[in-house]
Amino acid sequence: MNEGGVYVANITNPASPVLTSFNLQGVIPTNGGPAIDLGTVQRTGGPNYELGATNAPNIDFDAFDKVGKTSFGDAEISEDGKTLWIANLFQTALISVDVSGATLPGAVNQYILTGLPSCTNGVFRIFGIKSYKGALYVGGVCTGENGGVLFSTDQTAFVLKYDPTNIAGGYTIALTFPLNYTRESVGGNGGARWKPWSSVWNPNFLFQNFKYPEPILANIEFAPNDDMILTFQDRHAHMVGYRNYPRILDYTGTDLEEGLAAGDIVKACYVSGSYVIEGDATCPTNDPAPLAGQSNVDGPSNTGEFFWGDYFTNDGTSVGHEEVSLGSAIVYPGTDQVINVTYDPIGPNGFQTQGSTKI
Repeated sequence: MNEGGVYVANITNPASPVLTSFNLQGVIPTNGGPAIDLGTVQRTGGPNYELGATNAPNIDFDAFDKVGKTSFGDAEISEDGKTLWIANLFQTALISVDVSGATLPGAVNQYILTGLPSCTNGVFRIFGIKSYKGALYVGGVCTGENGGVLFSTDQTAFVLKYDPTNIAGGYTIALTFPLNYTRESVGGNGGARWKPWSSVWNPNFLFQNFKYPEPILANIEFAPNDDMILTFQDRHAHMVGYRNYPRILDYTGTDLEEGLAAGDIVKACYVSGSYVIEGDATCPTNDPAPLAGQSNVDGPSNTGEFFWGDYFTNDGTSVGHEEVSLGSAIVYPGTDQVINVTYDPIGPNGFQTQGSTKI
Protein backbone atom coordinates (compact mmCIF):
# COMPACT_ATOMS: atom_id res chain seq x y z
CA MET A 1 0.00 0.00 0.00
CA ASN A 2 1.33 3.45 -0.95
CA GLU A 3 0.42 5.67 2.00
CA GLY A 4 2.28 8.63 0.46
CA GLY A 5 1.03 8.48 -3.12
CA VAL A 6 -0.31 11.60 -4.83
CA TYR A 7 -2.00 10.94 -8.16
CA VAL A 8 -2.28 13.54 -10.91
CA ALA A 9 -4.52 13.61 -13.99
CA ASN A 10 -3.60 16.04 -16.76
CA ILE A 11 -6.90 16.71 -18.53
CA THR A 12 -5.62 19.17 -21.13
CA ASN A 13 -7.07 16.64 -23.56
CA PRO A 14 -10.15 15.29 -21.74
CA ALA A 15 -10.52 12.49 -24.24
CA SER A 16 -7.07 11.16 -23.36
CA PRO A 17 -6.02 12.22 -19.84
CA VAL A 18 -2.41 11.65 -18.82
CA LEU A 19 -2.02 10.00 -15.41
CA THR A 20 1.10 10.43 -13.30
CA SER A 21 1.97 10.16 -9.61
CA PHE A 22 4.59 11.03 -7.01
CA ASN A 23 5.32 9.78 -3.53
CA LEU A 24 5.80 12.02 -0.47
CA GLN A 25 6.67 9.26 2.01
CA GLY A 26 10.21 9.82 3.30
CA VAL A 27 10.72 13.15 1.52
CA ILE A 28 12.98 15.58 3.40
CA PRO A 29 11.08 18.89 3.53
CA THR A 30 12.74 21.87 1.87
CA ASN A 31 12.09 23.93 5.00
CA GLY A 32 13.89 21.41 7.24
CA GLY A 33 12.64 19.20 10.02
CA PRO A 34 12.06 15.45 10.04
CA ALA A 35 11.30 13.43 6.93
CA ILE A 36 7.66 13.20 5.97
CA ASP A 37 6.19 10.11 7.60
CA LEU A 38 2.64 9.11 6.75
CA GLY A 39 2.68 5.90 8.75
CA THR A 40 2.28 2.38 7.43
CA VAL A 41 -0.38 -0.29 7.13
CA GLN A 42 0.77 -3.91 7.29
CA ARG A 43 -0.10 -5.73 4.07
CA THR A 44 1.95 -8.90 4.57
CA GLY A 45 1.61 -11.79 6.97
CA GLY A 46 -1.23 -13.83 5.55
CA PRO A 47 -4.97 -13.39 5.05
CA ASN A 48 -5.39 -11.32 8.21
CA TYR A 49 -3.63 -8.44 6.48
CA GLU A 50 -3.67 -8.93 2.75
CA LEU A 51 -6.49 -7.61 0.61
CA GLY A 52 -8.11 -10.10 -1.73
CA ALA A 53 -10.42 -9.52 -4.66
CA THR A 54 -12.61 -6.42 -4.50
CA ASN A 55 -15.74 -8.59 -4.33
CA ALA A 56 -14.37 -10.90 -1.61
CA PRO A 57 -14.42 -10.38 2.17
CA ASN A 58 -11.19 -9.73 4.08
CA ILE A 59 -10.09 -8.94 7.62
CA ASP A 60 -7.68 -6.03 6.98
CA PHE A 61 -6.54 -6.39 10.60
CA ASP A 62 -3.91 -3.64 10.80
CA ALA A 63 -5.87 -1.00 8.92
CA PHE A 64 -8.83 -1.15 11.31
CA ASP A 65 -7.51 1.29 13.91
CA LYS A 66 -5.40 3.34 11.49
CA VAL A 67 -8.37 4.98 9.80
CA GLY A 68 -8.09 8.72 10.39
CA LYS A 69 -4.60 8.31 11.86
CA THR A 70 -2.46 7.32 8.87
CA SER A 71 -1.70 8.69 5.40
CA PHE A 72 -3.38 11.81 4.02
CA GLY A 73 -6.49 13.67 5.06
CA ASP A 74 -7.96 16.42 2.91
CA ALA A 75 -6.10 17.97 -0.04
CA GLU A 76 -6.71 21.49 -1.37
CA ILE A 77 -5.27 23.75 -4.04
CA SER A 78 -4.43 27.30 -2.98
CA GLU A 79 -6.54 30.08 -4.48
CA ASP A 80 -3.75 31.08 -6.88
CA GLY A 81 -3.49 27.47 -8.10
CA LYS A 82 0.22 27.21 -7.28
CA THR A 83 0.28 25.23 -4.04
CA LEU A 84 -1.20 21.87 -3.07
CA TRP A 85 -1.93 21.64 0.65
CA ILE A 86 -2.33 18.18 2.21
CA ALA A 87 -3.09 17.09 5.76
CA ASN A 88 -0.59 14.54 7.14
CA LEU A 89 -2.63 12.57 9.66
CA PHE A 90 0.23 10.53 11.09
CA GLN A 91 2.49 13.45 12.03
CA THR A 92 -0.38 15.92 12.55
CA ALA A 93 1.17 18.23 10.00
CA LEU A 94 0.44 20.28 6.91
CA ILE A 95 2.35 19.56 3.70
CA SER A 96 2.69 22.15 0.95
CA VAL A 97 3.73 21.13 -2.56
CA ASP A 98 4.68 23.61 -5.27
CA VAL A 99 2.59 22.57 -8.29
CA SER A 100 3.20 25.69 -10.37
CA GLY A 101 5.92 24.17 -12.57
CA ALA A 102 5.96 21.61 -15.34
CA THR A 103 7.70 18.99 -13.14
CA LEU A 104 5.90 17.57 -10.11
CA PRO A 105 6.47 17.73 -7.31
CA GLY A 106 8.17 21.08 -6.91
CA ALA A 107 9.45 22.21 -3.52
CA VAL A 108 7.86 20.25 -0.66
CA ASN A 109 7.53 21.80 2.79
CA GLN A 110 6.07 20.34 5.96
CA TYR A 111 4.79 22.12 9.06
CA ILE A 112 4.32 20.03 12.21
CA LEU A 113 1.36 21.57 14.03
CA THR A 114 1.97 22.47 17.66
CA GLY A 115 0.00 24.09 20.46
CA LEU A 116 -3.17 22.39 19.29
CA PRO A 117 -6.41 22.42 21.32
CA SER A 118 -6.27 20.40 24.51
CA CYS A 119 -8.63 17.42 24.62
CA THR A 120 -10.13 15.66 27.62
CA ASN A 121 -9.85 11.87 27.37
CA GLY A 122 -8.81 12.07 23.75
CA VAL A 123 -6.52 13.33 21.01
CA PHE A 124 -6.89 16.28 18.64
CA ARG A 125 -6.87 14.87 15.11
CA ILE A 126 -6.93 16.95 11.95
CA PHE A 127 -8.35 16.10 8.52
CA GLY A 128 -10.21 18.82 6.56
CA ILE A 129 -8.42 21.88 5.12
CA LYS A 130 -9.45 24.85 2.98
CA SER A 131 -7.61 27.76 1.37
CA TYR A 132 -9.91 30.79 1.41
CA LYS A 133 -9.39 34.54 1.16
CA GLY A 134 -5.71 34.38 2.04
CA ALA A 135 -6.12 32.08 5.04
CA LEU A 136 -5.74 28.35 5.54
CA TYR A 137 -8.45 26.66 7.59
CA VAL A 138 -7.83 23.31 9.29
CA GLY A 139 -10.60 21.16 10.74
CA GLY A 140 -10.16 18.69 13.56
CA VAL A 141 -11.92 16.94 16.41
CA CYS A 142 -11.20 15.94 19.97
CA THR A 143 -11.75 12.21 19.58
CA GLY A 144 -12.50 11.00 23.10
CA GLU A 145 -10.48 7.89 22.19
CA ASN A 146 -8.82 7.57 25.63
CA GLY A 147 -11.88 6.69 27.66
CA GLY A 148 -14.07 9.57 26.53
CA VAL A 149 -17.51 9.92 28.09
CA LEU A 150 -20.44 9.26 25.77
CA PHE A 151 -22.38 12.33 24.62
CA SER A 152 -20.10 14.78 26.41
CA THR A 153 -17.80 17.64 25.47
CA ASP A 154 -14.95 15.11 25.37
CA GLN A 155 -15.79 15.20 21.67
CA THR A 156 -15.57 18.69 20.21
CA ALA A 157 -15.06 20.07 16.70
CA PHE A 158 -12.64 22.89 15.88
CA VAL A 159 -11.81 24.94 12.80
CA LEU A 160 -8.37 26.57 13.13
CA LYS A 161 -7.32 29.54 11.00
CA TYR A 162 -3.66 29.86 9.89
CA ASP A 163 -1.67 32.35 7.87
CA PRO A 164 -0.32 30.06 5.10
CA THR A 165 2.86 32.17 4.89
CA ASN A 166 3.51 31.71 8.63
CA ILE A 167 2.15 28.37 9.83
CA ALA A 168 4.67 28.40 12.70
CA GLY A 169 3.05 31.59 13.95
CA GLY A 170 0.11 29.56 15.20
CA TYR A 171 -3.62 29.78 14.72
CA THR A 172 -6.77 31.43 15.87
CA ILE A 173 -9.92 29.42 16.55
CA ALA A 174 -12.42 30.31 13.84
CA LEU A 175 -15.11 28.01 15.24
CA THR A 176 -15.61 25.38 17.91
CA PHE A 177 -18.67 23.48 19.09
CA PRO A 178 -19.34 20.25 21.03
CA LEU A 179 -20.40 17.08 19.23
CA ASN A 180 -22.77 15.85 21.93
CA TYR A 181 -25.86 17.07 20.09
CA THR A 182 -28.92 15.02 19.17
CA ARG A 183 -28.89 13.39 15.74
CA GLU A 184 -31.65 11.76 13.71
CA SER A 185 -32.14 8.05 13.16
CA VAL A 186 -29.88 6.40 10.61
CA GLY A 187 -31.69 3.07 10.54
CA GLY A 188 -30.08 -0.26 11.29
CA ASN A 189 -28.70 -1.15 14.71
CA GLY A 190 -27.05 1.14 17.24
CA GLY A 191 -27.53 4.80 18.14
CA ALA A 192 -26.99 7.69 15.74
CA ARG A 193 -25.23 10.17 18.06
CA TRP A 194 -21.48 10.73 17.77
CA LYS A 195 -19.39 8.37 19.85
CA PRO A 196 -15.75 8.38 21.01
CA TRP A 197 -13.21 6.94 18.60
CA SER A 198 -12.56 3.28 19.36
CA SER A 199 -9.78 0.85 18.46
CA VAL A 200 -11.56 -2.20 19.87
CA TRP A 201 -13.40 -4.81 17.87
CA ASN A 202 -16.98 -5.08 19.14
CA PRO A 203 -19.00 -8.28 18.46
CA ASN A 204 -22.04 -6.05 17.89
CA PHE A 205 -20.42 -4.92 14.63
CA LEU A 206 -21.59 -8.20 13.11
CA PHE A 207 -25.14 -6.89 12.97
CA GLN A 208 -26.13 -5.93 9.45
CA ASN A 209 -26.08 -2.15 9.07
CA PHE A 210 -24.58 -1.63 12.51
CA LYS A 211 -23.74 1.99 13.23
CA TYR A 212 -21.25 3.43 15.68
CA PRO A 213 -20.66 6.98 14.36
CA GLU A 214 -17.13 8.30 15.00
CA PRO A 215 -16.63 11.88 13.74
CA ILE A 216 -13.96 13.08 11.33
CA LEU A 217 -14.21 16.74 10.31
CA ALA A 218 -13.41 15.93 6.71
CA ASN A 219 -14.19 18.99 4.60
CA ILE A 220 -14.57 22.77 4.87
CA GLU A 221 -16.25 24.97 2.27
CA PHE A 222 -17.41 28.58 2.16
CA ALA A 223 -20.58 30.08 0.70
CA PRO A 224 -20.51 33.33 -1.32
CA ASN A 225 -21.53 35.25 1.82
CA ASP A 226 -18.61 33.67 3.77
CA ASP A 227 -20.80 31.23 5.70
CA MET A 228 -18.89 28.02 6.50
CA ILE A 229 -20.06 24.55 5.47
CA LEU A 230 -18.58 21.60 7.38
CA THR A 231 -18.96 17.96 6.42
CA PHE A 232 -18.18 15.05 8.72
CA GLN A 233 -17.18 11.51 7.81
CA ASP A 234 -18.08 8.50 9.91
CA ARG A 235 -14.76 6.81 10.76
CA HIS A 236 -16.44 3.60 11.88
CA ALA A 237 -17.90 2.89 8.44
CA HIS A 238 -14.39 3.00 6.96
CA MET A 239 -13.08 0.69 9.69
CA VAL A 240 -15.52 -2.15 9.14
CA GLY A 241 -16.33 -1.69 5.45
CA TYR A 242 -18.99 -3.66 3.63
CA ARG A 243 -19.45 -7.41 4.17
CA ASN A 244 -15.97 -8.07 5.53
CA TYR A 245 -14.86 -10.66 8.05
CA PRO A 246 -14.67 -9.56 11.71
CA ARG A 247 -11.36 -8.17 12.96
CA ILE A 248 -10.29 -11.33 14.74
CA LEU A 249 -6.83 -12.80 14.13
CA ASP A 250 -6.87 -16.16 12.34
CA TYR A 251 -10.66 -15.99 11.97
CA THR A 252 -12.01 -19.11 10.26
CA GLY A 253 -15.76 -18.46 10.40
CA THR A 254 -18.09 -17.09 7.77
CA ASP A 255 -19.79 -14.21 9.60
CA LEU A 256 -19.69 -10.90 7.77
CA GLU A 257 -19.86 -7.36 9.08
CA GLU A 258 -21.55 -4.43 7.37
CA GLY A 259 -21.03 -0.87 8.57
CA LEU A 260 -23.55 1.90 8.07
CA ALA A 261 -22.14 5.39 7.48
CA ALA A 262 -23.67 8.22 9.49
CA GLY A 263 -21.92 11.45 8.56
CA ASP A 264 -23.24 14.98 8.82
CA ILE A 265 -23.29 18.40 7.18
CA VAL A 266 -23.34 21.52 9.35
CA LYS A 267 -23.46 25.26 8.71
CA ALA A 268 -21.84 28.14 10.60
CA CYS A 269 -22.91 31.69 9.78
CA TYR A 270 -20.48 34.56 9.37
CA VAL A 271 -21.87 37.19 11.74
CA SER A 272 -20.12 40.50 12.49
CA GLY A 273 -16.67 39.12 11.71
CA SER A 274 -16.93 35.76 13.50
CA TYR A 275 -18.58 32.36 13.05
CA VAL A 276 -21.73 31.23 14.84
CA ILE A 277 -22.92 27.62 14.69
CA GLU A 278 -26.35 26.95 13.24
CA GLY A 279 -29.30 27.15 15.60
CA ASP A 280 -28.25 30.44 17.18
CA ALA A 281 -30.70 33.32 16.80
CA THR A 282 -28.28 34.90 14.30
CA CYS A 283 -27.95 31.63 12.35
CA PRO A 284 -31.43 30.09 12.13
CA THR A 285 -32.10 26.55 10.90
CA ASN A 286 -35.72 26.74 9.67
CA ASP A 287 -36.04 22.94 9.78
CA PRO A 288 -39.58 21.99 8.66
CA ALA A 289 -39.19 18.23 9.35
CA PRO A 290 -41.64 17.54 6.48
CA LEU A 291 -41.65 13.73 6.55
CA ALA A 292 -42.98 11.34 9.13
CA GLY A 293 -40.21 10.27 11.48
CA GLN A 294 -38.12 13.43 11.09
CA SER A 295 -37.10 15.65 13.98
CA ASN A 296 -36.51 19.37 14.32
CA VAL A 297 -35.02 19.29 17.81
CA ASP A 298 -31.69 17.90 16.63
CA GLY A 299 -28.53 19.52 15.23
CA PRO A 300 -25.67 21.32 17.01
CA SER A 301 -28.07 23.61 18.92
CA ASN A 302 -30.89 21.05 19.23
CA THR A 303 -33.19 23.39 17.28
CA GLY A 304 -33.20 21.45 14.02
CA GLU A 305 -30.72 21.31 11.16
CA PHE A 306 -30.05 23.91 8.49
CA PHE A 307 -29.29 21.11 6.01
CA TRP A 308 -32.26 18.98 6.98
CA GLY A 309 -32.46 17.25 3.57
CA ASP A 310 -29.80 14.60 4.24
CA TYR A 311 -32.23 11.69 4.29
CA PHE A 312 -33.52 8.78 2.21
CA THR A 313 -37.23 8.22 1.64
CA ASN A 314 -38.71 5.20 -0.06
CA ASP A 315 -42.28 6.46 -0.34
CA GLY A 316 -42.01 10.26 -0.24
CA THR A 317 -44.00 10.56 2.97
CA SER A 318 -41.71 9.04 5.63
CA VAL A 319 -37.96 8.72 6.12
CA GLY A 320 -36.22 5.41 5.60
CA HIS A 321 -32.98 6.64 7.14
CA GLU A 322 -31.22 9.96 7.70
CA GLU A 323 -27.73 11.40 8.24
CA VAL A 324 -26.61 10.02 4.85
CA SER A 325 -23.74 12.50 4.31
CA LEU A 326 -20.41 10.87 3.47
CA GLY A 327 -18.11 13.77 4.34
CA SER A 328 -17.63 15.76 1.14
CA ALA A 329 -19.48 18.73 -0.33
CA ILE A 330 -18.95 21.70 -2.61
CA VAL A 331 -20.70 25.03 -2.96
CA TYR A 332 -22.16 25.11 -6.47
CA PRO A 333 -20.39 28.08 -8.09
CA GLY A 334 -22.54 31.13 -8.68
CA THR A 335 -25.40 29.84 -6.55
CA ASP A 336 -26.45 29.52 -2.93
CA GLN A 337 -26.69 25.73 -3.24
CA VAL A 338 -24.49 22.98 -1.83
CA ILE A 339 -23.83 19.64 -3.52
CA ASN A 340 -23.43 17.03 -0.78
CA VAL A 341 -21.98 13.57 -1.45
CA THR A 342 -24.31 10.97 0.08
CA TYR A 343 -25.39 7.38 -0.08
CA ASP A 344 -28.90 6.27 -0.99
CA PRO A 345 -29.61 9.71 -2.51
CA ILE A 346 -32.88 8.75 -4.23
CA GLY A 347 -35.86 6.47 -3.79
CA PRO A 348 -37.77 4.32 -4.14
CA ASN A 349 -35.65 1.16 -4.18
CA GLY A 350 -32.47 3.17 -3.84
CA PHE A 351 -30.74 1.19 -1.11
CA GLN A 352 -26.97 0.65 -1.35
CA THR A 353 -26.47 3.32 -3.98
CA GLN A 354 -24.33 6.43 -3.94
CA GLY A 355 -24.36 9.85 -5.49
CA SER A 356 -24.91 13.45 -4.52
CA THR A 357 -27.76 15.59 -3.29
CA LYS A 358 -28.27 19.28 -4.05
CA ILE A 359 -29.46 20.97 -0.86
